[in-house]
Amino acid sequence: MDKQIKKKIDSYTAACNDLAREFTKRIGISWRDCYWAADEAGGILIMTCEYSIDMQDIIDGLRLGAKWDDYLAWYDYGCDVHETGNQPPNFKHWLQGCPRATEEELKALREKVKESEEMFLKSINNLTDEAIDDLIEALSDAKTKLNN
Repeated sequence: MDKQIKKKIDSYTAACNDLAREFTKRIGISWRDCYWAADEAGGILIMTCEYSIDMQDIIDGLRLGAKWDDYLAWYDYGCDVHETGNQPPNFKHWLQGCPRATEEELKALREKVKESEEMFLKSINNLTDEAIDDLIEALSDAKTKLNN
């Protein structure tokens, strides 16, 4: 590897480690309990074996003075929103006070998702053998057209 490239990569790795170390210090997490996923500095930081954050969110957290409680609230909210099939806000927008669904709204969305899944499964279970054969034939025709 070219020496200049290696020096730049080493500088990047050191900067990522320094920023991540500072972030974990500011939110009150021990750096010893953190590691880079796949040992790739600047990628995904695993914290306390169960939480993760990417480099951009680390930078935004440092810029905006994030606390551990901010991170946990964002992380939990993201999990809740993901269950509804929606995209959760990024950490920066969360810290800036982006609009958020209420627990009642999230509950209603979860119920709609569950209802849709049940309707889908019911419709699949009601397919006749002939309809299944027609679907298989249509998929086979589509595959043949794609391969030609």
